[in-house]
Amino acid sequence: MIDSFFDSILSNPSYLAVSIVVITLLAFSVVKKLFKLVSLGLTLYLIYCLYLVFTGQPVPTFESLYSDFKLQEEKLSDTIEENIINPMKEKKETIENNINLLK
Repeated sequence: MIDSFFDSILSNPSYLAVSIVVITLLAFSVVKKLFKLVSLGLTLYLIYCLYLVFTGQPVPTFESLYSDFKLQEEKLSDTIEENIINPMKEKKETIENNINLLK
């Protein structure tokens, strides 16, 4: 079905031209939205840095941000393991034991 669709587009030059225009417009739209998101992110970061400078707080470096994210990631993975994975393992063992008892 898809092969016949692509074959019909490739066989007819007018369909091919329209397809190229649509793909170009879609690509341009995606790039434009990404540019807006990046611009917004950089603007917010700049405002945050200016706020820190005006309040006399130190501006964080990328190394300190990275180490903070790593620390938060470790805490989060420990919490997930303690609260989700370990109880699931215990329930799995209980279920397996109950199944073995039924056999």
